[in-house]
Amino acid sequence: MKIIVVLSLILSVISAYAQEELFIDKKESFSFLVPENYTHQSKQITKGTLDVVVVNDEASKFKYALTIAKVYTDNIYTDLFKPDYKAAYVQNCGCEILIEEEVDYTNFKGLVFTISKVDSGQLLKGYSINTVRGEYLYNLVYITSEATFEIYEIEFINILNSFKIYEK
Repeated sequence: MKIIVVLSLILSVISAYAQEELFIDKKESFSFLVPENYTHQSKQITKGTLDVVVVNDEASKFKYALTIAKVYTDNIYTDLFKPDYKAAYVQNCGCEILIEEEVDYTNFKGLVFTISKVDSGQLLKGYSINTVRGEYLYNLVYITSEATFEIYEIEFINILNSFKIYEK
């Protein structure tokens, strides 16, 4: 009986990882594991790129969105802990910062803002993770409705812990 329980646990862990895919951006500058039911768009923005990943459930219903911006810093925002970075972020985001904290994930350190925003009458909540590597600012945003924020939060934490930046 114990062997069956152990095998069941092993199979469930394997199947959980099998439901993820390795996402690598077009320039091969970063990668992360993402759940298999997703769509992706990439576009050039001023001084960088923006990747948008929308994650859906098995019935193709929206779960959450991830945005990953990689922007050349011009050495302007190399210190994320200065007040001018936070002010610039709020101005560009159009959101409210609820909590600010320094974090240490598996492959990088950064500044995390817990954010909220009203969009089309819906209250959204998320995380904005900011880190600088070399001459680039990376901003990863997890955003979903406030009602589902905690439900999908662990998936996002797993994505963050798999996020790798490849310096070139």
